[in-house]
Amino acid sequence: MTALMLGRLERSRLYHEHHVPQFGFTCVKGPTAVALDGEVHGQHEHASFNVRCRVLPVFGPPPRKGR
Repeated sequence: MTALMLGRLERSRLYHEHHVPQFGFTCVKGPTAVALDGEVHGQHEHASFNVRCRVLPVFGPPPRKGR
């Protein structure tokens, strides 16, 4: 938490971040709860995820003119 607050998380030997379009995993200790968008979707032994950029539609009022 301290590394995050000080902006040094990227340089930590304990933190690793990877940007990939897809990934999967197999749980070594049996089924494990998996959450998607913060909601638990059951227990799974194997899971795979794909990233689809810019597919979330967002609806709202049109922007105001003159601003």
